[in-house]
Amino acid sequence: MKLIKIALILILTTIPVASAIADASDEWYTVDKVIALVNDDPILYSELSKRVELNKKRKNVSKKDRKNLTFSTLDSFINEKLLHQAANREYILVSEEKVDSKIKELMEYTGSKNLEQFKKAVEKNENIPYEAYREELKNQLIIEQIMVYAMTYTPPTEAEAKAWYNKNKSQLLQLRFQHILITPKGDSFSAEKAANEQISQLREKALSGESFARLARQHSEDKASARADGFIDWISPGQLDQRFAYVVYNMKKRGEISQVFKSSFGYHIVKFYGRRYMPFEEIRNRIFQMISQEARMKQFQEWVKSEREKSHISVYVDGFDKYRASLEKK
Repeated sequence: MKLIKIALILILTTIPVASAIADASDEWYTVDKVIALVNDDPILYSELSKRVELNKKRKNVSKKDRKNLTFSTLDSFINEKLLHQAANREYILVSEEKVDSKIKELMEYTGSKNLEQFKKAVEKNENIPYEAYREELKNQLIIEQIMVYAMTYTPPTEAEAKAWYNKNKSQLLQLRFQHILITPKGDSFSAEKAANEQISQLREKALSGESFARLARQHSEDKASARADGFIDWISPGQLDQRFAYVVYNMKKRGEISQVFKSSFGYHIVKFYGRRYMPFEEIRNRIFQMISQEARMKQFQEWVKSEREKSHISVYVDGFDKYRASLEKK
């Protein structure tokens, strides 16, 4: 019965079909075609094409993935089919209400005031339609449910968390400093020159002993830090403008005042106060979350591999087998 069903799917979706409605002529054309079968579940060329076009627009797609975009999209599509098949076997259902509830959580986390604002933020940041994002979120909730029902999980220990901290400590550097920002009043050369001269004068005053805090309060155009005497307390270099981070990272002496430099925000001077590694206690909970997430993802990848080995998967795209073989070598 299974073989008959597969044969019918292939026949119905790949043979030319006469177009009596669209064209009175005797020409024949292909409506669609099956490019893969995951057990009894077909993947159509039109479905894959839509996903490939969608993925082309994403901001977070690596150059390597773009090179093999059709293959990587198809590979993810196959995994998604296996995921839904497993969800059906385990009677796992993610309702639209549950998706709505998750979106409300995300809205609170991102500070979105309403759904329309959240939708605009999603489409700007992800560069995909909101409905596609919502469908991906639903799949993520299904994955979480399968991980609960089909996989074992042991929470990380304190020793594992401390080992992760020691191993990754170099990535947890933080910097403390004061700064003053002056922004050019326009794009002209004279505006740039005026901003540079103003910040240079403020630097001379700071070097001569005037209070950096008072100068920041009175003159800095970064109003948030100006209210705190120009202080930026213990921030990671990765959270800073690239040029700004480079300058501050290379400062060594407490109390040192930088040369004038320009970032994407304008002209700055910085007074350096020190560097440290984020204390374990401050990041402990996040480390536990990261270790847990990594462990769960590894288990999920192993589960997907097991499901693929047990399933009947046929792909009718030249080069896909070679692509899969390259992934399995890693």
